[in-house]
Amino acid sequence: MAQKARARAAARKIREAWKSKQWYRIVAPEMFNGVELGETPAREPDLLIGRVSEVSLQDLTGDFTKSHIKLQFRINAIKGADASTEFIGHTMTSDYLRRLTRRRNSKIENVTDVRTKDGYKMRIKTISISVGRVSSSHQHAVRMKIGETVFRKASERTMPEVVKSIISGELPKEISRECRRIYPLKRVDIRRSEILVKPKISTEEMAEEKSEEEYLKELEGIEGVGPAKARLLYDAGYRSVDSIKALSPEELKNIDKLGEATAKKIYSALHPDEQ
Repeated sequence: MAQKARARAAARKIREAWKSKQWYRIVAPEMFNGVELGETPAREPDLLIGRVSEVSLQDLTGDFTKSHIKLQFRINAIKGADASTEFIGHTMTSDYLRRLTRRRNSKIENVTDVRTKDGYKMRIKTISISVGRVSSSHQHAVRMKIGETVFRKASERTMPEVVKSIISGELPKEISRECRRIYPLKRVDIRRSEILVKPKISTEEMAEEKSEEEYLKELEGIEGVGPAKARLLYDAGYRSVDSIKALSPEELKNIDKLGEATAKKIYSALHPDEQ
């Protein structure tokens, strides 16, 4: 009898806990038109902050051919009964990725960290399937071209534009066109993306604080950077010495037309302790 009483008390406690919770509507960010992603309960709204919700692209667009693409959103604010979110990345389902691989074809994977035009740092992972078997030297050349293309295209776009180009298939098509001159690819997909670092100040906010001439002058203060190189850095989306210092040697080298020697000189000048 005592055991049954304890069980009833525990069940009653669970029911009361659920009754005390309020339901909140999870809303996608503006880049996805603020559509509803679902609902979630919580006793206190602050407990929702940081909670991650995953939905398929099919649920957002109604396109059943996009069911293999999973988008992740993190709740970052509560407004009334609405929980607003921010995009943090996407993945492709494992069964879809397994279906891509076929015999007598080569699978080429690449990982590239990029800085978008509005200051977001993203990690973009690609998977490419070749037409027939590819030698290791050709695979290396294709992998380098993919990294260069992803870096350049992402640097020219804002984060929402990069995400749109990924899920629409535009970026994979651009990669395929660039790699065609090295080796034809049967298929290119962005298998995963992640937001690594959000900008502390948006491009628009920075533009209000300084003029283009002031930004270029600041960049010219870096050893090895003259007016022409400063313009390259500025056009690639970098506006300050700190933004350049945050780049890895590989990221610097991949800035279009900057050159490997200049990239090394800039990195050495900004990281004297590593010499």
